[in-house]
Amino acid sequence: MGKSQRNKGAGGEREWVKTLQEHGLDAQRNLNQSRDGGLDVTAQPFGFEVKRRASFKTLRAFLDQATMAQVDWDVRIRAVAMREDGRTDWMILMTESDFFRLVASTRQMGHNLPSLKEIDMTREEQI
Repeated sequence: MGKSQRNKGAGGEREWVKTLQEHGLDAQRNLNQSRDGGLDVTAQPFGFEVKRRASFKTLRAFLDQATMAQVDWDVRIRAVAMREDGRTDWMILMTESDFFRLVASTRQMGHNLPSLKEIDMTREEQI
């Protein structure tokens, strides 16, 4: 990876950390990610791999479809559920504004967001 790509990636990570912090989340970059691997940004209970590109044309089209359908349904948070053939796990794609609506809704219901460790423990208990 060239220096300009690393700089673009680091800039995207800093931008996302700032956005998370502006919404009250304790976010930080993983500065050892290149050496140690792992997530780019954490904001418990969330872990993010940050990607910044010129275009996510197909993904954007999926989100646009969900946004247009929102008019016909009484929903506040739009998301796209995607699964690759041959895989059993689903991926969820949503906009930044919908993500923060989800966080705010969780807080308004009086729920504290669990840490990643608590989520992993619950997942292990289910297996």
